[in-house]
Amino acid sequence: MFFGKAIVDIRRNPFLTGRKDIVFFSSQRRTRMEDGLWWEIYTDPVAARLKLSSVTIEPGLLTAHRVPAKTKNLRYLDFVEFGGYVLQKLGFGRVELEKKDKELLATVEKEIRRRFGVLYDVRRRVKLTLVRRKTMLPLLKWIMKLIRPKLAVVVTAYGKETIVEAAKSLGITVVELQHGVISPYHPGYSYPQGIKKKTFPDYLLVFGEYWRTCSSYPIPHSRVLPVGYPYLESRKRKYEGLKRKRQIVVISQARLGKEIAQFAAALRKVAPDDLKIVYKLHPMEIQTWRHQYPWLSSSGIHVVGTEGDLYQLFAESVAQVGVFSTALYEGLSFGLRTFLIDLPGVEYMTHLIETGIARMVSTANEVVEHLQDLGAEAGVDNEYFFRSGALSLLVRTIEQLAAHETPTMS
Repeated sequence: MFFGKAIVDIRRNPFLTGRKDIVFFSSQRRTRMEDGLWWEIYTDPVAARLKLSSVTIEPGLLTAHRVPAKTKNLRYLDFVEFGGYVLQKLGFGRVELEKKDKELLATVEKEIRRRFGVLYDVRRRVKLTLVRRKTMLPLLKWIMKLIRPKLAVVVTAYGKETIVEAAKSLGITVVELQHGVISPYHPGYSYPQGIKKKTFPDYLLVFGEYWRTCSSYPIPHSRVLPVGYPYLESRKRKYEGLKRKRQIVVISQARLGKEIAQFAAALRKVAPDDLKIVYKLHPMEIQTWRHQYPWLSSSGIHVVGTEGDLYQLFAESVAQVGVFSTALYEGLSFGLRTFLIDLPGVEYMTHLIETGIARMVSTANEVVEHLQDLGAEAGVDNEYFFRSGALSLLVRTIEQLAAHETPTMS
């Protein structure tokens, strides 16, 4: 395994971190802002406003990190991952499954094969996960003991269960910040029939009231708190008053990129000439889209990568097309008419479809049929999805949780 240059940069070594009040375990994705710095949009605005001291520990993105980063006190998780890798090679990560566990996993494999016709080695995947946990858990505990935080804040807790376990084992409260779409179909958040998960965060801070009840969480309802989305709120302020154009934004998604790109090309063929269509690439598609979707280059569609601010596109457009990206909810907050393509994953957006907030379509012609509605904004209760006053509320909530106080949501 290759860990890149990160472990050579001694300044980013989390094992050399002193005492901090808050430890953020951020996402690996960053956004380059107008100041030329790469922001971690979920945690940086909060860390900058906190009265408490903090440190951010960041995982690598394909073994790399975006620089220069906005984050002041930044460490890299690469050191922990590399340490775990060394322990594995030294033989400290061996795990043996009990007979009953092997039988259960074999049943799961058979069921996957029966339902989906796919051969998947579930037992191997489970063993790899357990090995990683066994080697990384003591290292993460070591770091926690060095930092001695009052609170651990994670972005995307699923996939970071070992981090959550390390913190909880030391009596540290764990808080997760919502980063994307949550629905009953999301395995990271859907735990029906009272199923519990020991490595779920103690608190989940969500964008708005809607997200409190859109899935069955394994924690009490009182611990799912609506605090808003500071980054979105700041971008709306930046582009407030921007004049709208007769323009539709198509939001791509990496797993469905080919199908969405084909739909966009079909839309360009049947849409009026004066309707501009902008195709916003997913970050993972930027380097490969010309090879993967060659038809877009000659389609007359304006393809946008990192050079285009998605929120500016929202502010100057009248409609959006996509499947189930988080960006579609953000587009709704800009008042965009929303069309959802009938592709796998659209079930995540069932609430929007059933309430008439968005329209599901199977063909480009269906979008064109409803173009006459594009002059009016979508009637959406923005507060329901994204609570206002987000940054102040989020900072206050984190500080109260760090002080073991009951958060005040008023």
